[in-house]
Amino acid sequence: MFERDYIMKLLADLLQAIVKSMLQAEKEENPYLAAQTLEAAIGNAVDMDASVFMALSPDSMASIMSISHTDPRSTEYIARSLALAADYNRKAGFDEIADLRQGQAEAVAAAFGHDLSDMDDDPQATMQAFLDQEDCA
Repeated sequence: MFERDYIMKLLADLLQAIVKSMLQAEKEENPYLAAQTLEAAIGNAVDMDASVFMALSPDSMASIMSISHTDPRSTEYIARSLALAADYNRKAGFDEIADLRQGQAEAVAAAFGHDLSDMDDDPQATMQAFLDQEDCA
């Protein structure tokens, strides 16, 4: 019971950060801050220091999530958040970090069987549609 409540809290916190980052990118026109918000929340969602987790290679990130038994319900949100963070970093002029985040998103998606091909055109709009479909936002 406690573990389920804890996992639901982590997922709720991630969802809240996703929405906050989208507002930061759109309304505040601050993609760098939006990326930072997402990256901190992703680290939190896997219960790991964000700076350490976000520095992992794509394959290492996926492996860590697999062996740490990251809750399956959160893996797609994490993969999509990584893709969105990639987009925000690219818009902020941090192409190298954006490439890393995109690679991490793809590795996590592949490891857990998620399709992120819909995130290619407009990641923020796609994330909003995904959240609406999941009835989260």
